[in-house]
Amino acid sequence: MAKQEKLKDEASKLEARQFALHEALKEGELAVDAARGRLSRDPCRQARPEIVIEYRKIAKALDQIAEANRRLAAIRAKIEAAGYLATLGSPAMMVPNRNLHSAVAADRG
Repeated sequence: MAKQEKLKDEASKLEARQFALHEALKEGELAVDAARGRLSRDPCRQARPEIVIEYRKIAKALDQIAEANRRLAAIRAKIEAAGYLATLGSPAMMVPNRNLHSAVAADRG
């Protein structure tokens, strides 16, 4: 029984030591993260003008995409106003609007 007690006592001490080491490791990781953050400030500040330029390019491109989408919507509206069904494909791939086709067929009938 003395051997078991000795092993339990040793295990208890090791668990306490493990807990203390784990806490120290967490504190060390926090300190490393804080140091990295401080060290990263200057390179980030230096890169900021370049980053802003790139973000402006993205914003300009998004504006151009939005304008192109507005133009495509206007083109699609014209096609549909003429009685055709605008497809997702090329504007050259127009299919007559079924409603218009039916109305024309009824007039001919």
